[in-house]
Amino acid sequence: MNRRFALLLIFFAVLPVGSYLAAQQGNPGGQTRRSGQPYLIPQTVFVGDRARLVVPLGTAFAGTAAFVLDNAAQLPPAGDIHVHRLELEHRGVGGTQLLVDFTAFAPGVRELPPFPALGIAGLTVNIASILDSGGEGLVLSNPAPPLAAPGTMFIIYGTVMGIIILLLAVIGGRIWAGRHLGVFREKWRRRRLIRVMGRIERRLRLNLLKGGADSGNYAEVLTLLSGEFRTFLGYFSGLNCRAMTAGEFFSFPLPEGRAGESGGKTGLVLTGEYLGTLFRRFDRLRFSGEGIEKEAVLGILDGVKLFTDTLGQAVQTAPGTEGARR
Repeated sequence: MNRRFALLLIFFAVLPVGSYLAAQQGNPGGQTRRSGQPYLIPQTVFVGDRARLVVPLGTAFAGTAAFVLDNAAQLPPAGDIHVHRLELEHRGVGGTQLLVDFTAFAPGVRELPPFPALGIAGLTVNIASILDSGGEGLVLSNPAPPLAAPGTMFIIYGTVMGIIILLLAVIGGRIWAGRHLGVFREKWRRRRLIRVMGRIERRLRLNLLKGGADSGNYAEVLTLLSGEFRTFLGYFSGLNCRAMTAGEFFSFPLPEGRAGESGGKTGLVLTGEYLGTLFRRFDRLRFSGEGIEKEAVLGILDGVKLFTDTLGQAVQTAPGTEGARR
């Protein structure tokens, strides 16, 4: 007795759940299908969409053999509605139904073509238009992302790499220029000073040769030459050479520092001893009170010319200049 009572309780508990699942798992027709009325799959059909009309036939066609027609020659002629497929199927007792696959090309209530072989006519469907479907039908989807033209990524990456290489080249150029252009500027400045001093020496020599002047004019020439030569040496060394005595020039720091590095004429001329001896000759001629001969002044000019020419050769072949040329 208790066992029967338990089975009854389980039966009545499962029955509502089964009924609920059957309702949830039914066809899209819902209540329309259960009432035996035709229904659409999907429920809302828009113009141009392919859809299916399910027509329940009940027991009237239970004896008709099932068939499938998908040949256009065997289907009804097309109008606003084009029929793609026609199928008659049986689903258990009294479950015969007609399946009509179609596409409608006009909105509104449209009538399907009649099916004379089955004696069915007057089937209508309601076709919706996307323009009349309310606000939801007018909402457009998000725009598709733009398509990059062929080679766009190559251009972008190439441009970025080009900018990076250009920046690195500019930075490297500034570093290289800071190390090497200073040497070029210094060499150019020294060669220019040597050329200026050479022009002064040649101008004084030319005036001396043309003048036939007395000893007083020779003293002025020596004074002018001594001042210009001291100024020239001051530009090279950064010292105030105009205030230096002749003896101080014996320890004069030569700009190229080649006095002990080269032999021959360069090693003998580019020395503090040469400059000290030359300025002592200046002072002896200017302040001894003795008469000044033209040949003595020309000898001083020759000494200045020898120093500037030798210094010009040393600057031209200095290691910094040779390295810059390479």
